[in-house]
Amino acid sequence: MFSQWFSGKDRERYLPSPHKQRIDQIGRSLLELRYASEVMRQHLHEWLRFSANLERDGGAPLPTVADSSIRHYLAKRVEGLSASRSRVLRASVRIFLQADERGRFRRRIGSPPLLRFGSVRS
Repeated sequence: MFSQWFSGKDRERYLPSPHKQRIDQIGRSLLELRYASEVMRQHLHEWLRFSANLERDGGAPLPTVADSSIRHYLAKRVEGLSASRSRVLRASVRIFLQADERGRFRRRIGSPPLLRFGSVRS
């Protein structure tokens, strides 16, 4: 579905990727949410890079965002990048891992519960 968004070697990696269906489903969701073309391009390319990393790690089931291998991947991947670019890469990986089978995902990261005034946690 998104082969026109890739060129050269990226297209060659995308078409046979075992994660192509997931990339397509999530990408479709981004289109429905009217994400800008440049943001779509960034996510698609990061998902392709990330899925290649998953394949190198043995093609095991998708890990969770909190998995140490994901933290390691992201730390290496964002090294030396601007804060803005780092946020986009982290969001791309989070979306890829947390999307359901229909490509839907939370648009924002959940925040910890707020403490109410006067409440005490032990």
